[in-house]
Amino acid sequence: MDETTDKDLIKKYDQVFSEGEEKFFNLSSMEQYLLILKKLDFKGKQVMEIGCGTGDMASMMKTAGAKRVFAFDLSEEAIRKCWDKYGGVRGLYFDNMDPVSYD
Repeated sequence: MDETTDKDLIKKYDQVFSEGEEKFFNLSSMEQYLLILKKLDFKGKQVMEIGCGTGDMASMMKTAGAKRVFAFDLSEEAIRKCWDKYGGVRGLYFDNMDPVSYD
């Protein structure tokens, strides 16, 4: 059986996000995001998103009223894109790390 290491996974996702995630992910994320936003109340809450990709859902949760959103991804490239797109949004934080090690 082929074992994938964390380093392999990180390398793969850095490649995916550097080449354009739309070439890799083929499900409509927008439909999923809207469903989540309809079902949950984010107003005034602190939210953590694990595996945030390029930050779209984190941004939507902040826009939906979350006080703070902490979003993590293993891919440095994904987090770089998050900061490029949403770095000016107050209360929206991105970090390249394994969320299991988050303190």
